[in-house]
Amino acid sequence: MLLAACGAAPAGLEFGDAYVRAPVPGTDKSVGYFSLTNHTGQALTLTAAAAPGVRAIEFHYTEEVDGLMRMRRLPRIEVEAGGRIEFVPGGRHLMLFGVQDLGEELEVTFQDAGGGSHAVHFAVTDVTQTR
Repeated sequence: MLLAACGAAPAGLEFGDAYVRAPVPGTDKSVGYFSLTNHTGQALTLTAAAAPGVRAIEFHYTEEVDGLMRMRRLPRIEVEAGGRIEFVPGGRHLMLFGVQDLGEELEVTFQDAGGGSHAVHFAVTDVTQTR
């Protein structure tokens, strides 16, 4: 499923395969994944993300350190002009905290360093589903 950014997104940004997993029952945390292609001639820096029914969203990266998998928070995400990044299991991902009922779709709004906002619709999937 290919989803275009809407709202104040500059022409040439393409968000795709956007989905979040429903939280495991009894928890209020979740993860989100997507791809972003920057077809513009300028680099893009995402600085924040927010969504209704979610207390906080952070950019994270999973890496192996001394044989153990660890997550670390990323303060921003940079996409080169003409570049593409992917948020995938085992790599970059969104961490969602304080998650309430998500329904079937979640609108996540990304803020960029230039003051723009980019609303992206994420499908909500069962925690057992893989893509």
